[in-house]
Amino acid sequence: MFKKPFSFLLLDLIIVAFSFLCMIWIKPVSTAGYIMNYLIPFVIFVSIWLASSIFMHKYRGIQVKNLKGSGWAIISSNFIAISLSAIVIYAVRVDFFSRQVVFGTVALASFIELLSAYIFYNVVHATEEFEAYKDALKVKDFIKQQTLQKPLQHFTPRDKNDEKIEKYLIESCGAEVYRILTENINPFYDRTLILSTITKFNVDKQPENYYENIINIKNINDIRFINKFFGSVNSKLPFAGMFIGCAETKNMRKKRLLNKYPLLINYFIYLFDFIFNRLLPKFQVTKGIYYFITKGLNRVLTKAEILGRLYYCGFELVREVETRDKYFFVVHKLCSPHKLKHSKYGLFIKLRRIGKNKKRIIVYKLRTMHPYSEYIQELVYSRHGTADGDKAVNDFRITNMGKVFRRLWLDELPMIYNLLKGEMKLVGVRPLSEAKFKMYPKHMQEKRTRSKPGLIPPFYVDLPKSFEELVASEEKYLDLYFQHPFRTDFKYFFKALFQIIIKKARSG
Repeated sequence: MFKKPFSFLLLDLIIVAFSFLCMIWIKPVSTAGYIMNYLIPFVIFVSIWLASSIFMHKYRGIQVKNLKGSGWAIISSNFIAISLSAIVIYAVRVDFFSRQVVFGTVALASFIELLSAYIFYNVVHATEEFEAYKDALKVKDFIKQQTLQKPLQHFTPRDKNDEKIEKYLIESCGAEVYRILTENINPFYDRTLILSTITKFNVDKQPENYYENIINIKNINDIRFINKFFGSVNSKLPFAGMFIGCAETKNMRKKRLLNKYPLLINYFIYLFDFIFNRLLPKFQVTKGIYYFITKGLNRVLTKAEILGRLYYCGFELVREVETRDKYFFVVHKLCSPHKLKHSKYGLFIKLRRIGKNKKRIIVYKLRTMHPYSEYIQELVYSRHGTADGDKAVNDFRITNMGKVFRRLWLDELPMIYNLLKGEMKLVGVRPLSEAKFKMYPKHMQEKRTRSKPGLIPPFYVDLPKSFEELVASEEKYLDLYFQHPFRTDFKYFFKALFQIIIKKARSG
């Protein structure tokens, strides 16, 4: 995980020693006696292990961009090590070795190395958190003045052709949804395009700079490349142009499946659907198989991912309507689609944060939110507000597993990497995004950047209930820290542990 090869070598030595001790602990004999008997052979084995690792460039392989290359470097190197060890054992006629200890050590060490390489790869290639484009913010107020301040009105058919359009939309959406949606878009306007398509081609062939509104009544769950489809819609609309679409959300899908089949059978079917349609597309190994079988049809999408993709593609939410089986969204074009490549969603995410002396650092965390959730942070905060001056209230972006990760603090563990790099310390104020940092008073911005951010914040000592209390809590800690650094961190560390372990304090 570190840049210097010596650090990789040292980490590998720790892994092998740990694996060896685990195998001895499992074997039902005296641990002390086994260690003494195996000490010299273990040193020889470790020497062979490290020599083969260096010869096969294992530590260089772990740093390559290709995950398969890292795995192959580990497997080939370890195979050579165990082969040479077997030759040495046979050559010197050693017969007191336990095959369980020898092969168990190699197997466990190899597993830990492969897991570490996988984690390292995902940390390095983690998706970066989204930072809003300034160009989008410049036109935001103008768009709101031009669109959102217009009084709502209901459009009525003017002739038989309009009546056909009205009938078609009511049959597709329902009378109530039709009434609500037509408060924002005139479906009878000749510059309103009504589609029922899942292909980007049917959007691409439309003329440029003509349509002001686009309605698509097909579920986006059946669109293979959703971002490209949204991007094509974006390219056909002017700024403030309106787009209406629909989807079946994950929660709607769950209710549909559970209500469709008898009790017990329905949960087995839902479990299979979850594994096949939710998990398989997320893993690189099974992703291709999933899309080969399904052709991208009937995908599972959460509300957070739908909105996040829309924001990523340059839209902003105006209105949303939920029926029993469909989710409708009304958005307007805010800017062109973002150029940031955002196609991978692994276990980790990179967060741009402000560190000591206002230096920008990359903080690593386990992903706890649905894909594309970072793009709708402003929407969630403006709608739901914050609890304890920090986390959003009723944040629908967090996955069920993410709630468990946060509850157990597992999502914070990758920040140990930042601790080892010297960018953070054990106790200190939270590392903040630029948007949150600007919410603080000027004097607190200066105080915060005089020290490194920490893994354990003073929040857990004072448990503030509002943003003002949060700022006061951090200021109190910083004032004490600047006077007595070690004493303050020592005291806050054990106070925070007491609140977390005994009183079950959590931040969100």
